[in-house]
Amino acid sequence: MTEEFEVLQQINNDSGVKQRDISANTGMSLGAVNLVIKSLVKKGYLTAKRINSRNIKYLVTPSGLEMLSRKTFNYYKKTVFIVREYQQKVDLMVERIAQDGYDSVRIIGVSSLELLLENSCRRYRLEFLSEELEGRNTCLVYSEDCLDQGGSDSYYLKDIL
Repeated sequence: MTEEFEVLQQINNDSGVKQRDISANTGMSLGAVNLVIKSLVKKGYLTAKRINSRNIKYLVTPSGLEMLSRKTFNYYKKTVFIVREYQQKVDLMVERIAQDGYDSVRIIGVSSLELLLENSCRRYRLEFLSEELEGRNTCLVYSEDCLDQGGSDSYYLKDIL
């Protein structure tokens, strides 16, 4: 996200927010926040109204709201695209697991792809296990942070990323 977007979002969430607070919340320097606010005012995304000699109240304009909405929509659109890409890759892995004759899958470690793996297991009618069960033909899938622990027939989520 751009600095302008971050500052505008902060002000949209709290029109009484101070530049120091924006600086602390975004990690930007106070001078950078000041420059970004001046730029936003110049572009018509923001108005500034002096309350007293020390305080200024900022208001996001309709064009500022439109810019926030557009950038937010584009961010979510890209995120959905990326998730779909990962889901397709996980689906291919789970399809191979099913073809190898496994009836269940268990993930080893913590993974940001766990939900996608569980979803793929449902799609391919494999049981997704949170713990080892006796008598199951379970395929172990290693999370992104696991070192190569299995054999050559092991599956690793790091290969997807």
